Amino acid sequence: MTMTREQVLALSVTIDLLTTADALGIGRGTVYQMACTGTYPIRLYRVGQRYRATRADLLQVLGIPDEPAAAPGPAARTAPDPSAPATATGPGTKERREEGVWRGAA
Repeated sequence: MTMTREQVLALSVTIDLLTTADALGIGRGTVYQMACTGTYPIRLYRVGQRYRATRADLLQVLGIPDEPAAAPGPAARTAPDPSAPATATGPGTKERREEGVWRGAA
């Protein structure tokens, strides 16, 4: 394998034939011969005159588990806590908090 695990995991959902060949360590001539004879180890899809494969099939042949994309950090995926003190400043902010007219509260 001439590509690192991280490089393979970073590939898009569909991959061109030569990229899969690079990941498998197969030469250009051999890869086209295998594609034409139907002996390529990955399922190929013909799109016009080009061959495409899925990243999932490539990962399966390489024995690499398909890891989901990294989740955003806690600050990006959690909603603000409505009971937390407000950080906004300006005229009337304290009064709005005390009256319960803050963050859309009625």
